Amino acid sequence: MIRVRPARQDDVAEIARIHVESWRSAYAGLLPDASLVRMSVAGQARQWRSVVRRADHLHRVFVAADARPDAPEAVIGFASCGPARHPAGSSRSPNDGEVFTLYVEPDRQGEGAGRALLERCLDTLAGERRRHAVVWVIAANPSRFFY
Repeated sequence: MIRVRPARQDDVAEIARIHVESWRSAYAGLLPDASLVRMSVAGQARQWRSVVRRADHLHRVFVAADARPDAPEAVIGFASCGPARHPAGSSRSPNDGEVFTLYVEPDRQGEGAGRALLERCLDTLAGERRRHAVVWVIAANPSRFFY
């Protein structure tokens, strides 16, 4: 059973681990090896600790947890969303939303956690009356069709 909930500070280590493992799995051969090797769980934890601490009514971070009644809860994925970023010259509306991140442990993909996280982000953005949602995906990423 997958349960999606807001991220807490005690989730940061798992979020960081999943971030690094997911990037190394998904982007091997698509991004420079040196970039992937340089990624560290400690570095990502510093970043995510700050992001989770700053999460508010506009910028949200969610985790997907395996919530089977016979096992301790385990974080298996995470996502973040909020108001869309507006690059210079963008024609996007200030009311657009964006899914900033969505990663699931490579060994747990295909079990529904990604879909549950995406639905939670889209429901959250819709609840804020955001009419559109933007998701940036590397064109060569085979998972791009998920979106």
